[in-house]
Amino acid sequence: HDAKPISPEACDFASKLLPRLGKHAHLYEVCPVPNGSVGLEMLQGEREILLNISEKGEIAYVVALGDEVHRGRGIRCDDAGITRIRRIINDLIKDVGASMV
Repeated sequence: HDAKPISPEACDFASKLLPRLGKHAHLYEVCPVPNGSVGLEMLQGEREILLNISEKGEIAYVVALGDEVHRGRGIRCDDAGITRIRRIINDLIKDVGASMV
């Protein structure tokens, strides 16, 4: 397999992000990504959130709400970026139920 080892920097950034994901942070599963990034994934019914945290401290996301899928990337894993990713997730899911972050 050609997967890279998980980057220690990506782990550090993910460790900073995870506790800031709100009351549902404990529902996220941590998973390795073949490019050395760290993935955080939550699946709740037909709602799925996948966050990919790179060794450069950039967050990419996929939020799937049934058949509707939203993607984004290039969000910095700093205070402003973490606030932004929380807002993005909440804005996307507010029409289908309670907050997931």
